[in-house]
Amino acid sequence: VLMMALRILCAAIPIITQIIVPQVFMAKIAKTSVLFACYAALALISLSASAAWTYDSASGTLGDGNWTFTLTGKSTGGVDGSEIASVTSGSGDLDLSDVYDETDIKLNSIYKSAFSGKAITSFKAGSYFRAIGNQVFMNCSDLQTVELNEGLTTLNYAAFKMGGRTSLSRVVLPSTLTTLGGECFYGTTNLTEIVPFLPASVSNFQGDNTFYKCAVRGRLSLTNSALKDLKSQAFYGCYGIKEV
Repeated sequence: VLMMALRILCAAIPIITQIIVPQVFMAKIAKTSVLFACYAALALISLSASAAWTYDSASGTLGDGNWTFTLTGKSTGGVDGSEIASVTSGSGDLDLSDVYDETDIKLNSIYKSAFSGKAITSFKAGSYFRAIGNQVFMNCSDLQTVELNEGLTTLNYAAFKMGGRTSLSRVVLPSTLTTLGGECFYGTTNLTEIVPFLPASVSNFQGDNTFYKCAVRGRLSLTNSALKDLKSQAFYGCYGIKEV
């Protein structure tokens, strides 16, 4: 939106300067100065929007100009790769889908509580993720949407647990998901859309209260599910589920 507004302003500069600054010479100076400022701003915004992921081997950090992570080497689910150990800085949307293409790093997991309480608004996993650790996004009250990759198998204990204000409204789960930890979506009182709900591949609830007071709506079908059992209060308070 900001870039569009700047483009419109740049296009209107010749007319504006002729009206506001009637003297021909001064109008040309004003037009040139304002146009330069507009195009410089457009260039800066474009550079910021297209910032690539880079890896600093000396410090073991991965960053894109906004987010910065400390990585550790790890192998998860048979896939050699790296784990996000901690978050150094960053806020807003986080898209990890281009990390491998830009750095050759295969991110396959996130360590316990790495993003807990951070000001993240959306999350999109990279294609090599296999697991989300305990309490990784717990109490991320600004988090609105999550898109998880095909190949991911495990969401661990309290991965998306919310204990107060929550903005999470949509989560996309992969068809490869097999394990949901206890309290995984506990207290997600605005989470009305889980796609799909549930994946037929889910075979294991590792603890109690998995969807405790989750606001998911619609029909829960377990007819063709790999699920072997349900733990205590798995869907307690899920009043949006109208049919099972």
